[in-house]
Amino acid sequence: MRVLRSRGYLLGVVTSRDRDEALMILQCSDLQPFIGAVVTREDTVRMKPHPMPIRLAAQQLGVAPEQCIMVGDTGVDIRSGKAAGALAVGVRSGFGEDRDFAEADLVLDTSAQLVTWL
Repeated sequence: MRVLRSRGYLLGVVTSRDRDEALMILQCSDLQPFIGAVVTREDTVRMKPHPMPIRLAAQQLGVAPEQCIMVGDTGVDIRSGKAAGALAVGVRSGFGEDRDFAEADLVLDTSAQLVTWL
């Protein structure tokens, strides 16, 4: 995250968790200072795979969804990103399986590989 922010990338989190839990995770992992948008299940009436949460995060960051890269570990994440018009990157380090990433623009083994790709 530090590398991406130092290169000028804006970062956001879109999660189906509630806000308190999401913020606690970000704080405990020392990631909160790097995150410019947090969209939780409390912020939107439609959840992933609907594009609404991605569009809301993009709006909070002040960019168009088409300027975003949705990085996720499930097919739901990929479908949500694609529906919003973002590039969709699947990461195998989570819950998803290769078949879940069939629609992804890129599939990585770890999220750390994203830095090299960008």
